[in-house]
Amino acid sequence: AHRLVTLRGMGGIGKTRLADEIAVRVSQKFGDVFLVELAQTHNSAAAAVSELVAKLEVKLAGFPDEAMALQETLQNRNALLVLDNFEAVMAAASLVGKLHRRCLGLHFLVTSQKLLGVDGEQQIEVQPMAAPAAQPAIPLELLAQLDSFRLFRDRAKLKTPGWEVKPEEAPLIAEILELTDGVPLSIELAAVRVDSGPLVSIRDGLKKNRMEFLKRSGPGVEEKRHASIQACIDWSFQLLLPEEQALFPKLSIFVGRFFPEDVAQVCGVATASGLLD
Repeated sequence: AHRLVTLRGMGGIGKTRLADEIAVRVSQKFGDVFLVELAQTHNSAAAAVSELVAKLEVKLAGFPDEAMALQETLQNRNALLVLDNFEAVMAAASLVGKLHRRCLGLHFLVTSQKLLGVDGEQQIEVQPMAAPAAQPAIPLELLAQLDSFRLFRDRAKLKTPGWEVKPEEAPLIAEILELTDGVPLSIELAAVRVDSGPLVSIRDGLKKNRMEFLKRSGPGVEEKRHASIQACIDWSFQLLLPEEQALFPKLSIFVGRFFPEDVAQVCGVATASGLLD
């Protein structure tokens, strides 16, 4: 089995939730499971080392530096290290590569918008949830089989205890889910609106201005980057290199899918393939 797996996908796609679920399911195979959140860590190898040392409660006495203490602590451990939001600390990719080579009992589960690019890395692309095509007579029983519906229902119930979907509302829910494109963050942001108006108002709000509508504030927003779809995009944008940021607005000319050669030709960027990785 691969010892270094990266769950890759855009912000809000549900990488953290998936990593948490995987960690729970495989936890019995490891002596220890460590979950390390890196979204707020400074983008440097030293900062990442310090975060790991603190989270794993590594003893520093007798070692010349934190990196050596961390490596020696993990040297003979049968452990799973879950590194969440690694895109914030890409400067520490070589650190993961070194630990992967030298600590043979250590397994990594990484969530990131970018691949680490180290030897032995296996990528799993995290896709949107299946969203039903809106249809006038979709039965609630069919809708209830979808993870996207269950997520909408569960988040709605957290916001409004006792909330339930009536059979005649199934087509409207299907339309709402289709408008979210199956993106978990969008589904959650739409679901918390169930206490502020009828379902038809959620559908109409998504149709009119999705970015503006998918905002929330107040209790329940644990991370500012998850407060809205725009906040999620803004956070991701700040992680880009200057040349990647310069390319970002040029990509708005494309509608739907596109290929690197299209970007190179239309936007006049010879290195489009490398920038889009």
